[in-house]
Amino acid sequence: CNPYPSYLDWSLVSADPVNATIGSTIWYRTKTTNNLYTFSTYNSLGDIAVANGANTTVSKLIPPMQAFWIRGNSGVSSTNLSFKNSMRAHQNNAGNTIKAPQQKNQQLVRLQISNGTYSDETVIYVDQNAQNGFDNYDSQKLFNTNSLQPEVFTHVGSEQLVINGIPVLNSNTEVLLGFKNISASNLTLEAIELKNMDGIKVVLIDKLNGASETDL
Repeated sequence: CNPYPSYLDWSLVSADPVNATIGSTIWYRTKTTNNLYTFSTYNSLGDIAVANGANTTVSKLIPPMQAFWIRGNSGVSSTNLSFKNSMRAHQNNAGNTIKAPQQKNQQLVRLQISNGTYSDETVIYVDQNAQNGFDNYDSQKLFNTNSLQPEVFTHVGSEQLVINGIPVLNSNTEVLLGFKNISASNLTLEAIELKNMDGIKVVLIDKLNGASETDL
């Protein structure tokens, strides 16, 4: 957990060379407004959060004593996580700060699947430094144990992702979606957030049924 009586800036923790063997992602296990446990995810390289209905704000700022998961980089069997006082943040997740946020031109698609009671999200975003294969601009999906909650993710090779960073997004970009816990539900899939798409349509292609298309 965050050992300090102040917020901890995960972007500073993951960027420090002392933590070079650790990935850029953290996961929280927290409750939603429906009193259901869910995994929330934050990726520091993309500055992308997927809260999945968490009853709290999920960002790079880790609250005091908040527990979180990390993952070592590929090929790392064991490692240490190190903190420094310089990684602390003296502001809170409510955004109380005297500095205006930097404007972003990042392209982003946030998809949400819902059965009317429970929902789940996945994000595809663009960063020119990201690769099409799995890297630290991506965040793996941690699945919930509640079979009533539908879940959505994207595929990159053998990895299942909740946050998928890609180098370019245009009208020819195709991303493979995966779903879990959907067999007994009437579901809605919606693009709940589109940023800087410049007229690019987000289309769902059902390749199991004649490649039918639905404009999201």
